[in-house]
Amino acid sequence: MALLRERLLGGRPEAYGVSTNASAWAALMETGYENGAGIVIARADGAADLYLSVGGGVTGGRDVPRVNAAARRMVELASAELAQLALTRAFPLPARGEVQLLVLTRDGVRGARASQAALASGKHSLSRLFLSGHELLTALREESEARGIEP
Repeated sequence: MALLRERLLGGRPEAYGVSTNASAWAALMETGYENGAGIVIARADGAADLYLSVGGGVTGGRDVPRVNAAARRMVELASAELAQLALTRAFPLPARGEVQLLVLTRDGVRGARASQAALASGKHSLSRLFLSGHELLTALREESEARGIEP
């Protein structure tokens, strides 16, 4: 997972088959837990992934309408929130109870961190992006359960 994450954060959209002229080409929501982190990745082409730092995950979604729509929505919201995100070159995983939102653009990676509680309250300026990440997480989880796959 660490190597996949590193490649993605340093990558270009073309390397992932993403063709877009939009500001953002991918968005990540990383949530810190007691034993590691969960990472939800949305790409502008509707593909999505879920990785766990302790191992396991779910990939795909491009051909699943609900997952595809949720991934595209997350990237669109991320693009709209770029002004609130700082350009960053360091990407440590979030601590327990913390969420890191990262947006991949052609100009680099932009990000912000906040507590999960603040984002979940709906009152944080990035709550909409956080909630869209959870919509994508739910879609990925339900699709994997329907196919009999556990992350």
